[in-house]
Amino acid sequence: NQLEAAVKIINLNYTDPSLTVKYLADAANMSEGHFRRTFFAVYHTTPVKFITSLRLNLAKQLLISSNFGVSKIASMCGFSSAYYFDRVFKKFLNATPGEYKRKNFLLQ
Repeated sequence: NQLEAAVKIINLNYTDPSLTVKYLADAANMSEGHFRRTFFAVYHTTPVKFITSLRLNLAKQLLISSNFGVSKIASMCGFSSAYYFDRVFKKFLNATPGEYKRKNFLLQ
């Protein structure tokens, strides 16, 4: 399956901030538009949201299980900046990374 190659690349490289949909489409031997449509039809989400979800899941784990700062975690998870990480995290999880860390630290 053409998408399987792209998903394998995502799973191995989602922490790479230079990972692009164009690169994934090329790996799947599809045009970018066709790749986006096919990906959405199979996974019911966009490639960018799929990658962002993986990055956020890793970030959540790191926030509650490590002593790394928010900037370091943003970098480790493939976000281009701590500011962008903070915005995306808050958009999807309704809390800043710091708020999430404090809340979940108290639950442990």
